[in-house]
Formats: sequence, structure tokens, C-alpha cells
Amino acid sequence: MKVSVEDMGSCRKVMHIDVAAEIVAPDYEKVLGAYSTHASIPGFRKGKAPAKIVEKRFKKQIEDDARQDLVPKFYHEALAAKDIKPVAVVDITGVDFDKVNGLKFDVVLDVAPEFKLPKYKKISIKEEKVDVTDADVDEQVTGMLKNMGKFEEITDRGLEKDDLASVDYTATCDGAPLIELGEKCSGIAEGTDFMVMMGEPEYLPGMVDGLLGSKIGDKKVVDVVFPADYHLKEVAGKSTVYDVEVKGIRAQVLPEIDEELLKNIGCESEDDLRGKIKEQLDDSARQREKTHLHNEVAKFLLEKTKFDLPQSIVEQETNLQAREMINQLSSRGAQREHIEAQRDDIMTNAVQNANNRVKIGYIVDSIADVEKIAVEDSEVEARIEQLAVQYRMTPEQFREELGKRDDAKAGIEGEVRTGKVFDFLVENAKIK
Repeated sequence: MKVSVEDMGSCRKVMHIDVAAEIVAPDYEKVLGAYSTHASIPGFRKGKAPAKIVEKRFKKQIEDDARQDLVPKFYHEALAAKDIKPVAVVDITGVDFDKVNGLKFDVVLDVAPEFKLPKYKKISIKEEKVDVTDADVDEQVTGMLKNMGKFEEITDRGLEKDDLASVDYTATCDGAPLIELGEKCSGIAEGTDFMVMMGEPEYLPGMVDGLLGSKIGDKKVVDVVFPADYHLKEVAGKSTVYDVEVKGIRAQVLPEIDEELLKNIGCESEDDLRGKIKEQLDDSARQREKTHLHNEVAKFLLEKTKFDLPQSIVEQETNLQAREMINQLSSRGAQREHIEAQRDDIMTNAVQNANNRVKIGYIVDSIADVEKIAVEDSEVEARIEQLAVQYRMTPEQFREELGKRDDAKAGIEGEVRTGKVFDFLVENAKIK
């Protein structure tokens, strides 16, 4: 077998593989033998026809089957011969095979980049410590009560902050009905019995301030100016006029912190409740600080390390990032039209995120190899148990789900290893 390797870029190579006829002959004869055993040819009992007749009748199928076996076999032999460890096979081209001339084919593949690590110890990073205050606890308690509260119809006052208003509205832009700007604008052009929360985030910019104080039956004219980066390009940067009628008001009634409520949430007293919330906020603050330090380290490594990336891996990661962004938008209630209008921005961000993730992955793996940072089975199991809680599953159920996906457990091992590398870098950093 002859193998030559040609560089097509810093991370891409093409292997030219040429296998002589006498080398592939045994594999070809093996396939021919299988056909001879099972072939049904008129005038011969099954499996008794001469090999030459079988070969003549099924020549194309035999060559196709042999080719399917031979290409991966000699591809892996060529990798071993040239000591190449690909990260992806981009293409297999120029496959030419018959029993007389042997086998020839080319394999285009991507390989991991070669690069020099920067000095990664004593990285200078700034700490952003967050202290949890009583006001933070108060805010969480209020938020919890709001989530448990109910909305009740009221008629004796105007709209206040955090109320829920039922409204009808129609909009005009430049003196014409907003709906004329296109079907994508139908949701913001007009609405009947539409529920508007008197708070953030606003469905329509300026609508809350325009309606505060309004009573049932009031009709208001509200000016809305859409920001230049609004997701619907048809109205981005435009001024619109909304004719709004308030048809109903619901006020939120918060529950009292009494013995029954405390029992339902597993607390013995209000002090116990506040203590648990304080502990959760402290944990979250510590995690945010840890994430901040990790991000600062990653930023340093990305800026100080220069190398090209295998594009096939970047493309895979870009598609993954784009899907995650779209899923996040969908989970927040974004409509298809909204997502489609942001497609260019989504892809731009996905490409940037993908390049950074792939690059930092290679850097982290290299540091782990240099520093001999390994992952113990117990650490992987601990992470699996954490994820099981996060996804509201038992560890056994989560492990079963992992078993259904290729390389899922390896992904968790990589995640743990990455975390250990970042912890190592933070421990060895100069924190201001």
C-alpha cells in the first residue's frame, strides 16, 4: 500500500491511498465466495454455480460490496502508517476499484491544531465579590409570594404597577394601519382582550407608562417608539400610535406568611425561610463569582493563544450553538416570525461562540495534558448526580438516558476535566 499526505491548510490534510491488486485480492475473493454460496443462477443448484459465472453475473454488486469493506479497512491502515489522528473525515473522493487495478482513493480529513501555550500561571484577574444583603432576601421573599399570589378582578381604581390589564388596541404608523406593513406585524398591529402586565419586560415599549392610572372603560392614545434593533425590521426605529381601550383590571393579591404557607414550603418559621433564602443567594453569589473568574481566565487564554481551527468541528459546533439559541428563544415564547427575523444575528453569534468554544477546548485539553489533570470516576459520578437533580431525575434514570446517546458520558467527563483545569488556573492566578 502506498500512502502520501498533502497539506490543504493548517488543520486539513488529504491522504492519497493506492493499494495494489494483489493486496486487495483476498478481500475481493472473500466477497465473491459469499455471493457464490448464496447465488441462485438458472441451470445450477443454489451455491453450486462456478465462481466465474457468479462473478460475471454479479460483477458490479461484488465490486460495490468489496469497495465498502476495503475503503474503511485501508483508510485505518493508512492512518496508522502515517500516525495521523483525525478529528473529522471531511470527504472520501476519487474511489476507483476493480480486481485488476486494485484500489485507489483520497480521504480529506481535519486534524487537531498544533500551537504553543501562553504562560497560563499567575494570570492577573479582577475579583467581583457580591455580598448578599437583607434587601436581597426581601426581594426574593416578595418574588416568592408573587409567584404564589392570585389575580383578582377589581373595578374601584385605576391601573397600578404589577396589575394585569385586559385591553383592545389598534395601531397606526405614518397615518396608515400598522397591519399594512406586513403579516409579521399582525400581533402588534391589533389585539382583542389582550393581557398586558404593568411591569417589565414590556410587550410594547412605552405601553405601561401610557396606561398607568387608566380605569375600566378608559380609552387612551399611546405613542410607541420601537428601538432601532427591534426584532421586527418592519417597525424597527419607527414611531407608532396605539388606540387602546382598557376593558378589565386584575390586581395581584399576595398570600400572608402564615403557619400553613410555611408548612407547605417546608419551613418552621419566617426566620427559617429567610435563612434558607440567604443560603441559596450566597451559593448563587459564589457560583457567579466562580463563573466570572473562569470567564476572565478564558478571555486571557483566547486573547493570548493564536492558531487556526479545524473548520469541520467549528461548523458542527456552530450548528449546535444556533439550535441552542433557537430553543432558548422558543422556550421564552418567541414566535417563529420573531426567530426568523433574528436569524442573521443568531448565526453571527453562533459562529463567534463556536470558534471560542472549540478554541478554548483545545487550549484546556493541552493544559490538562501538561499539568496531568485527570478525572476520577467518582468525580464523574458526582456530576451525574448533580445533573440528575437538575433534570428532576434519579441518578439511575439519568444514567439510562446517557446510555441512549453516543459519547454522552465522555462529554460529562470532558466537562468535569474542563472545570478542574479552570479551577487550577484560578488557584494559580493573581486575583486583585
